[in-house]
Amino acid sequence: MRILVATASRHGATTRIGDVIAGVLADAGHVVTRLEVFEDDDVAAVLQTADIDAAVIGGSVYTGSWLARATIAQALLIERGVRTYAFAVGVLDVTPDVLDPAVTAPRTTATASARVTFAGIIDRSALSMRERSLLAVVRAKEGEFTDWDGVRAWAGAVAADPALASAPSAGLGSA
Repeated sequence: MRILVATASRHGATTRIGDVIAGVLADAGHVVTRLEVFEDDDVAAVLQTADIDAAVIGGSVYTGSWLARATIAQALLIERGVRTYAFAVGVLDVTPDVLDPAVTAPRTTATASARVTFAGIIDRSALSMRERSLLAVVRAKEGEFTDWDGVRAWAGAVAADPALASAPSAGLGSA
């Protein structure tokens, strides 16, 4: 299958997780296209050129919400009938009870699987003053919290999903 792995990251943690997921999918025999969706990108135009059968969309979570460009990418792909898997990356040590799936990955339909949330990394030196202030309020600790085995296991489950074998080709870039 042709799978797009698209991420929307503010400081790189989501991008790194997307890279690992793409590697697992490629190792399982899928043809993977890797894409970082940047803040100024026209998400619809970027996705229009994607010739894919399925997609993995990852986005960072800030103040309880998935980055808008990840939400837009997921919605556009689901609207086009592309089987879509979603992951969010956030500060799990302070937010596990407030990450509402309806906010972090708002679209779930027959072509969307459940969303998973991974912990990321907190590097205060890379954060804005506002971001550092928010982390201080919730007493988040600095460090690398990503469960890389969990990331690989989830990607392996996506790679082996029987629904991928029967997914119709979306052919987004072939029109």
